[in-house]
Amino acid sequence: MGHPSEDTLAAVALGLLPRTQSDEVVTHLETCRECDRSTMEYREIAAALSTWREAPDEAASAGYNAIVQRIRLHRLLDHLFARADLRRQAGEDPQGLLAAYGIAATPQLLAAFKDLGLSSAERFPGELDERITKVRQLLDWSPGDPGP
Repeated sequence: MGHPSEDTLAAVALGLLPRTQSDEVVTHLETCRECDRSTMEYREIAAALSTWREAPDEAASAGYNAIVQRIRLHRLLDHLFARADLRRQAGEDPQGLLAAYGIAATPQLLAAFKDLGLSSAERFPGELDERITKVRQLLDWSPGDPGP
């Protein structure tokens, strides 16, 4: 079994999968730190959202979606440090890369990821850190907001 999708991990964390599917994913979580960490993050989200039960459904849903987007963005940024192929894809097809990670492509993110793809760790080692720092600054606002 490969890595479960983000939606599957969220469903496991919320107890929404049938037991047969859930057991298979739980077995994977026992050996995969990355997926186990993601599932824990989704459990934390679920716990936080339980305090929003009095909020209108639209507000709770929007809050949940914004939190999920943030988690996915942070995870993608962590992968960008380690994988030159993702950085290259960020410059060539930022919309495709964001879609592959389930992230809503806002104009600010598209511009930042396109810029990030132009960096080269070989040419100037600090450039990659600087560009990823700029992208991380975008995380100070929630996807769907007007942006900085």
